[in-house]
Amino acid sequence: MTKEQRTNPILGTLEFELDSECWVAHVQNNNVDIPVFIGDGNDLDQNITFAEKIAENISSFMGSLQNYLLEQVEINSPPVAEEIQKLKIRDILVSTSSAKQCAMVFFTGSDKYKIWHCDFVDDKFDSLVFDD
Repeated sequence: MTKEQRTNPILGTLEFELDSECWVAHVQNNNVDIPVFIGDGNDLDQNITFAEKIAENISSFMGSLQNYLLEQVEINSPPVAEEIQKLKIRDILVSTSSAKQCAMVFFTGSDKYKIWHCDFVDDKFDSLVFDD
């Protein structure tokens, strides 16, 4: 079965992933592939526009993310801070809600059973937590 695809001038080829019910683009930053999942829900065009904005500014996005993670290292206790220092971006989920441009950034870390993530809303990172 062929995956549904569409081409975007900024994001390149988008493929629809049935399991996640999202469009997936791949953005490069320093030779690292970052999957960007684009929610097909409320307003696909708005979600794509926000994903384009992230992709066009990926270096700035990643720099701000690194600064945010460093702040989190400073305010957390040593065991948690050590885990945060080891986090690596896994993927980004773009899913706008009403008028807000929202994304969640997911990470891999030293504990494979913890799923770390933070929000990216109105150009600010917030709420770094993990689920296990």
